[in-house]
Amino acid sequence: MNGAAESASFVDPEKRNELPFAYTREFNRIFDFRPDSERILLLGGAGFSYPKYILTHHTEVYIDVVEIDPLMPDLAEKFFYLNEIEDRSHMEIIIDDANSYISKCKIKYDAIINDAYIEDCMEKGLRSDRAVTDIKRCLKDGGIYVHNVIGALTGIRSMQGTMVHETVRQHFKYVEYYAVDESKPTNRLQNCMLFASDERLIER
Repeated sequence: MNGAAESASFVDPEKRNELPFAYTREFNRIFDFRPDSERILLLGGAGFSYPKYILTHHTEVYIDVVEIDPLMPDLAEKFFYLNEIEDRSHMEIIIDDANSYISKCKIKYDAIINDAYIEDCMEKGLRSDRAVTDIKRCLKDGGIYVHNVIGALTGIRSMQGTMVHETVRQHFKYVEYYAVDESKPTNRLQNCMLFASDERLIER
């Protein structure tokens, strides 16, 4: 999208429902911390790589996907093999602005994943105090908030992630924030992951 990679899929038929990006594989820590998770909200669908993974690897889980661009589901069908998923009864696609959806949401989720980006720019409203308040309200007790942050751990490129981290810490008791690729210098731009909950983030 305008020069930025927002989604990817393997072409090999046997791997089309796997996750090419390391950061999306990190989302699966939800099931390490909360193995009994039943319902997930994904903010930002893009090519629907993670919903495809959930539908084929965690068939008992329901996933709601909020996507602001009404063209993206069609693109996912045509180019990212979403059309090959026959049973989609556990997925709901919601065409809406993520801030609008969470402000009026009445559902309680086990986990909410924030991957809402326009090109490589984070959706600004979702990092506000109001948005995090709404996100926490939409979580079950002990639910997990996951935020993909394109940034760095140190240096000038860390400012956005630091702001997100500080805002989320005001709302959740336990917060983890780390770079996905630990081999890169800490001031290098990359995907950083934030996990937050009011229950300890311990693998079970």
